[in-house]
Amino acid sequence: MKHLSAGQRGELLVLLGALLWSTGGVSIKLLSGEHGALAISASRSGLCALLFFGLLRGRVLPRRRESLLVAAGSVIYAAVVTLFVIANQLTTAANAILLQYAAPLWVALAAWLFAGRRPALRQWGALGIGFAGIALCAWPGLTLLATWGPSSGLTGDAAGLLSGVAFAALIVLIRRMNRAHSREPAGAAPALVCLVWGNGLAFAIGLPSLASSLFGDAAPGLEGRDAAVMLWLGFAQLGGGYYFFQRGVRSTPALTASLLSFVEPVFNPVWVALVVGEVPAVTTWAGGALVLASVAITFTAPRPRGAPPQHSGEAD
Repeated sequence: MKHLSAGQRGELLVLLGALLWSTGGVSIKLLSGEHGALAISASRSGLCALLFFGLLRGRVLPRRRESLLVAAGSVIYAAVVTLFVIANQLTTAANAILLQYAAPLWVALAAWLFAGRRPALRQWGALGIGFAGIALCAWPGLTLLATWGPSSGLTGDAAGLLSGVAFAALIVLIRRMNRAHSREPAGAAPALVCLVWGNGLAFAIGLPSLASSLFGDAAPGLEGRDAAVMLWLGFAQLGGGYYFFQRGVRSTPALTASLLSFVEPVFNPVWVALVVGEVPAVTTWAGGALVLASVAITFTAPRPRGAPPQHSGEAD
């Protein structure tokens, strides 16, 4: 990777993080199905918190000047993962993915309205292609206009929408944390500290459901395969995904990072088809092609000559 620029290396790390995230669907399908969504979320976040606690060697107290950003990021992170679980409980998975991946729109609008950074025409084009692709991926199960029901409640749609807004805010906050930390790089990176506390908060939110799943009167227990899948979900799918993502965001613009993360809803059904045999609809493959096209447009976009490096984190 030495021949790549810092920006391209960051984009590849964001892609790697999104690919790890994309294994969540097949991992959950491999579980016995007797564990509730919040129980799965709690175990996943708890293991992820342990991972980052170990990586930081227990140094998880932010510096005073970074404490407000870390606190806000932790709450927003917990909101992202918890709201996404709620959305999957109350509405279709297609809706949950589509609404969460509206994050680039919120990033673009926030950057334009509050920072005066209007996206270039090429970025708007990539956004349009990406959103069209996600809509096609989700089309077979899309129920945004459906009435209340067990798989498409308005509450679930609202949770998915809020999850997307929170995800966009998290991307922007991680960049601000890394930018502040780069000026005084002593101590642990605040983005990693944020992941410890955010996962801890998400673990606390789902702990009652997890305790009931493991120790309740009708608890399903934890078989060997389920335990292995839980470990993967916590340490690799969520922990590894966010580790590479937050490193990549250091040198990747927020809107670009959001666009590159589109590969998650594309590869999610691919892994499910390969491992479980659940073949996606034709519209899913067509949508995946559009999403990958938007990623290619983003990755190959020329850097303006003389522009300062788009770097927002501490040095490697």
